[in-house]
Amino acid sequence: DVVSDEMLFLHEPHDPSWALENVLWSYSAPVSSLAAAENWFQLEVLPGETEGSAAFLRPVPVDSGLVLVNQVKTTSHGREAWMGVDLNPEGSHVTLRGEIPLRHAGLKYNLAVRDAGVFAGRLLKLALAQRGIAVTGEVKTRHLSALEILEQGKSSLDAAKRLQSAYREEQKLASVRTQPLSESLKVMMKTSNNLYAEMMLRNLGAHATGLGSVDTGVATLEKFLEKTGNSKNSVSLNDGSGLSRKNLITPESVVRVLQYMDQHSHRDVFLDSLPVAGRDGTLKSRMKKGPAFEH
Repeated sequence: DVVSDEMLFLHEPHDPSWALENVLWSYSAPVSSLAAAENWFQLEVLPGETEGSAAFLRPVPVDSGLVLVNQVKTTSHGREAWMGVDLNPEGSHVTLRGEIPLRHAGLKYNLAVRDAGVFAGRLLKLALAQRGIAVTGEVKTRHLSALEILEQGKSSLDAAKRLQSAYREEQKLASVRTQPLSESLKVMMKTSNNLYAEMMLRNLGAHATGLGSVDTGVATLEKFLEKTGNSKNSVSLNDGSGLSRKNLITPESVVRVLQYMDQHSHRDVFLDSLPVAGRDGTLKSRMKKGPAFEH
């Protein structure tokens, strides 16, 4: 078997306050301590061979774990393509309905995977097979649920640590060193990458307590915000990305953080992570003229 170990983080793939219509798309990819290809896949919709036939659905790079319900019909050449994409409330089925004409180049949608650990395991299994290494077993995952670490009605870090997997150094087959944190911050900040932000939040909690979760990450972040002169009452955080509408922060709080980082020893790293108006990231096509661009 290929076993994906996700137990560094509590199993919280999506925040309950995220809108269902958002969870379908790549920018709301499920959060996990084991992520591959940013936990999303591309679904290609291609016309069938004859008019009236069902369209072809092709997930790239591998099967995502979602059940794809194909209600897309092939129409005559020259007609307009139209598509509706819906996710069921359980998050298990994606229904595609619409029309795509013959000889159409195809439509592409970036969709979130259903299970990050299974997706990573399937990618590894595929990579092994491509290199002539047969895997006869299944892809399995190890999760750490909130219910498993309850003690006397409260989440227990000690219980989490007892359940987390432990591996001896001599069992390691290989390791890959990641890029520096400063480079990951650039991806998060310049491109507004939600998965990076959610994983960063949980990683803060993991470094502070041994368990990565929204609660441990927010608690760690709040301690930092206090250093910037912000009180707990001035900031209400519910996730790392801002997808939750329950996040509340005052303009004054943002200014305090910016003032603090302006005097910080890692000031340049922080500034380098920000998108530059008219040049890169989410601001590449904005504010190309005027004081914002000039400075």
